[in-house]
Amino acid sequence: MPGRIRHGADRDVAAHHPQPGAGRAPAGRAILTAAVAAVILSAACLAGTAGRAEPVTSRDVYVLDGHTVDRNGQPIVLEGFDVPDFDHPQCPGERALAARTAARLRQIVGRAGSLDLEMVACACPEGTEGTPECNKGARCGRLTVDGRDVGAVLVSENLARAFACGPHSCPKRQSWCQ
Repeated sequence: MPGRIRHGADRDVAAHHPQPGAGRAPAGRAILTAAVAAVILSAACLAGTAGRAEPVTSRDVYVLDGHTVDRNGQPIVLEGFDVPDFDHPQCPGERALAARTAARLRQIVGRAGSLDLEMVACACPEGTEGTPECNKGARCGRLTVDGRDVGAVLVSENLARAFACGPHSCPKRQSWCQ
């Protein structure tokens, strides 16, 4: 069953159109209505691609490591959890746990009935998102499989840790070595 990729708030904006033959509103009310419509339209524009969704299946998402996936050649760092580092482990145990975490994420994605990939803002210094200075140019997202956040699944299985970043930075990562 295909899922979807959500961008931003994923809201629809509806405009009110008066019915033919309806009476005219007083001038002050018309100005207020126009102002409210302008605010709603501005919010929709600020949300970027609000309301846009694209089909996504387990074949569309390739797992690179325990918290990074690839979709159409674009790496996406999954937010909300931290995993052991496979590329630069601090000890052999971290490398082994990183391999298990990546294998488990591949299994979760491969067995998915439905996927939902929501693109979110990266926790990088202002103005660096989408550049090599922010996640090496990777975008950020949250992946839900069959209604469950993959980070929460990995955390519950002791393969990841909950990890909450601020709007422009993340706290220091804890060591995976004992």
